[in-house]
Amino acid sequence: MTLRRFILLLVLCMTTSSTAFSQTRQDAVWARKAASAPVLDGVLSEAGWANADSVKLQFGVNANLPGSGYEETAAGGVRPTNPSVATLKFLTFGDSLYIAAIVQDSSVGSGKFQQHDAFLMALGDHSKAQRPAPEFEVFYGWIAEPYGNCDSATLSQVGAAPCYAGGSRDSIDQATGLPNRFTWDAAVSVNGTVNDDATPDAGYVMEFKINLKARGYDASKVGGEIVEFHGTFYDTDWKWPNDPSKAHTTKAWWQSPWGNTTWYNMGRVHINPSVTTTSGTAPAIPVDVRIPNGQAFATPVVDGVLTDAAWNASSNTSKFDIRYGDDGLRESYAGIGPYRSGQFQPQIAGVTATVADPADATISWFFKADTLFIAADVRDQSVWGIDNLDQWDGVRFTVCDRQKRNADSTLQAFEFTVRVDSTTGGAKLEGDSAKLAQGVIRAGLTLKPNTVFNTLDGADEGYNIEIAIDLTKLGYAAGRGDGAFFVGATVYDGEKFTDPTTNYGNRAWWFRERGGNGAAAAWAYLDPSLTLSTPSQGGTGSQPKQFVLLGNYPNPFNPTTNIRFALPQSSSMTLEVFNTLGQRVGVRTLGDFAAGTHQVKFDAARLSSGTYFYKLNASSKVNGSVSLTGKMTILK
Repeated sequence: MTLRRFILLLVLCMTTSSTAFSQTRQDAVWARKAASAPVLDGVLSEAGWANADSVKLQFGVNANLPGSGYEETAAGGVRPTNPSVATLKFLTFGDSLYIAAIVQDSSVGSGKFQQHDAFLMALGDHSKAQRPAPEFEVFYGWIAEPYGNCDSATLSQVGAAPCYAGGSRDSIDQATGLPNRFTWDAAVSVNGTVNDDATPDAGYVMEFKINLKARGYDASKVGGEIVEFHGTFYDTDWKWPNDPSKAHTTKAWWQSPWGNTTWYNMGRVHINPSVTTTSGTAPAIPVDVRIPNGQAFATPVVDGVLTDAAWNASSNTSKFDIRYGDDGLRESYAGIGPYRSGQFQPQIAGVTATVADPADATISWFFKADTLFIAADVRDQSVWGIDNLDQWDGVRFTVCDRQKRNADSTLQAFEFTVRVDSTTGGAKLEGDSAKLAQGVIRAGLTLKPNTVFNTLDGADEGYNIEIAIDLTKLGYAAGRGDGAFFVGATVYDGEKFTDPTTNYGNRAWWFRERGGNGAAAAWAYLDPSLTLSTPSQGGTGSQPKQFVLLGNYPNPFNPTTNIRFALPQSSSMTLEVFNTLGQRVGVRTLGDFAAGTHQVKFDAARLSSGTYFYKLNASSKVNGSVSLTGKMTILK
């Protein structure tokens, strides 16, 4: 007997542009292949740098991405008079990634952490088996801290030479057994004088060389490679000597503000041997997933019963599965999905038990006008409605408001959860109360046939969740804005047994686990040209080829429940109800029904609490008499 619970975390971070329909990515950039290796000297004299693609970071200017942002540390309320502006350029040669950081700065100098000038960045380390891939941190700058290994400095007076985190370039890196300069190295040129504000500086250029092979990347891979990357500039001004009337510190970053963790998002640096500094316009970088247009279909009833025609459209190819323990499935995800996606098993009551029945669900979606519809088909042998978060069955999402930002000036994230209610077995909606009051989302949850929640029989089939998100209430312009947004999904699953030491939890996620630390969102596009076609004629479409029992909801219930079913042709219907001893305790003639999906209400006011079985009989001239059986529980 196996038991299981599930939760799907859906993270959507919408971009703020509302101009023309666009699927142009701003979280990705090309690193073109140079004709020769750049000289690591901080002087960008090589011809390849002039043709390198770039991204710009600027304090006070938001890039409208889920991870990019900026922050200010101002002593005494002093506003920045020289806010940071920097441009990153990217090239490759051989096994190395070259990065140039061109920084405009009128006051270059050193100090304690966040009171200095420096560049902090990280690459996803694909040489490690851990998923999501851990970060390989690179720090280079003027800093008076013990971890800074400066070529000529003391902690009390740092000189003109920047510091490397990770020790001397000639010391041996324990992970690779090679000198640090083989793994990564850097150089800088300063247009001005470090630690001297007597004469304003003009800025500096940092040049980095990172060995991609040591980090698990293949720059010569046929079909291309994607390097995971994020970076932050620290900029402190007017501290040499300290001028309280002007001194301030700012920082700005691309995708994530820290080097040792992917806090918000991960940028993508694309590499392909055919994309060179002389090959002309680089190919467009595709989105991770395209969400189809369901305008031709009737609007679904958001009740968790996935029989609406749009859910059964034969052309919906954007479905995907999430499954704990399935490494092959994770490897099939698009882009950096294999490296950002992951899984985790938390302890339950201090115990890490065997995962006998892992999380397993299929996600499908489409949009219609300004509404995004999402469905979760959950395969679950034992459904639970437990109020402890680690034991929920349900769907959680994190949605970024288009017109609000957090303290880091990144798009504000809100989390919403649709889970199995511990009392009714229906949908329970949780999350930001103000957003919920605005009606940003609607949701329904229906148990599948033969499913009774909070039982230990292990014979459940699972449940379905259906969600509608009103994009206009998240600041989207009418017409679904530019159609671009970021999304991730997480499936939480667990089991409950009579022996509590065997209870367990597990979760797996697609791209992004939650709204904060840990992973990176997929770039999705609500594509108006990708349209759903006519519904398939098999399974549980609007007119299936066979009689289908769609279960009853809510379940358990008191005193009424709705029994759903679908018919391939007109039929006469009757309903019989039996107790656990097999005794018939009720019968009802329902009448004639046309082909299609229907529901009837069953009133159990005269029955006592307990588990019952019901048999739905369909009689037609074509198929004769066909019966299907379901299970329901009455709680009084």
